[in-house]
Amino acid sequence: MSPKVSEEHREYRRRKILEAAIRVFKRKGFEKTTMQDIVDESGMSRGGVYLYFSNREDLFKELINFFDKQQKELINFFDKQQVEEIDLLYQNVSSTWEGVLRFLEAQEQEIKEVDESLTPVILEYYMIDLREKTKDAFLSNRYQKAVEILELLFQKGVDEEEFKPVIPISQVARFVVAFLDGLIMEAIYLGTEEVKIQQQMNTLRQTLKKLLGVEQTE
Repeated sequence: MSPKVSEEHREYRRRKILEAAIRVFKRKGFEKTTMQDIVDESGMSRGGVYLYFSNREDLFKELINFFDKQQKELINFFDKQQVEEIDLLYQNVSSTWEGVLRFLEAQEQEIKEVDESLTPVILEYYMIDLREKTKDAFLSNRYQKAVEILELLFQKGVDEEEFKPVIPISQVARFVVAFLDGLIMEAIYLGTEEVKIQQQMNTLRQTLKKLLGVEQTE
């Protein structure tokens, strides 16, 4: 019994550190946040925090992985051997196009709430990486994973003869990722009202429908 309790306690402490880190990163941004800030926010000892995370970068990447969990669940949507693990957002869809629409709805909601999320801090992390030219493979892998997820989604529509794309689906996937990334940046820098997110997303839906060759039925 004791190993189970110990593991539960470790997970509790780890989550406590991550929750403290989220609060600090949102308040101070990535560059101005120090490990000591996170230690102070968590209420734990310095050694206790460093037992789980050796530096600020490792901790932040763990946070990003946590927020990427939904994307991993989306992959399960296309794996018939893992139906029981499908995220609720993608259950009971009547068509692949409906799955695409639900994905876009989720993205739209996230962009509308961007100021309350960790996204501005993640963008700051990207910008530091670009400025320092470190070419962190972690960031490249995140981009490739986003493209891969969309390709899986679009390929499902092609395989079921629901989509008849006018250009390769790899190009469509990269277009969508670039569009969403650009919209997020505009929302952060200009504000969600100025950017007119709903209008932009409606344009994306209409464009995507044409690029994928979807029949004119919802």
